[in-house]
Amino acid sequence: MAKKTAKEVVQETVAAVKEVSEQTGKAVSEKVGAAQKTIREKVEEKPAVAEAVENTKKAVNKAVDTTRTTARKASENAKKVFRRPSEVVIQYGGKDVKESELVDKVIAAYVANGYKKSALKDIVLYVKPEDDAAYYVINDSITGKVDM
Repeated sequence: MAKKTAKEVVQETVAAVKEVSEQTGKAVSEKVGAAQKTIREKVEEKPAVAEAVENTKKAVNKAVDTTRTTARKASENAKKVFRRPSEVVIQYGGKDVKESELVDKVIAAYVANGYKKSALKDIVLYVKPEDDAAYYVINDSITGKVDM
């Protein structure tokens, strides 16, 4: 085998580098081309995405309008619903007794019997003018009587 001169070694190295450079350039070129194609496809898809977003916005706005209309109608209908009287007054034998006064007496009797006012959940009141009394049931278990 003959020894190579430095010049020959440099030329071989340069040739090898050029070959690798060309192969790398082709590979990079292919990758760039693929990336450009993908970008073009994505750009072409954008109008479809924008259209879908716009359609979604329209659907949401329509749903909001429908909800507002339904709420307004429900509010108008609620105004037409029967409402309980703000006060009930029982008249008998020349006396006037307010229901709220009877309830206050019942609550006072409940607390006076050692119960906590916060434990009170429900009061059922039975008014008997002929006995001059109101009978009560509290929380479906505690019973009693208050004078009118």
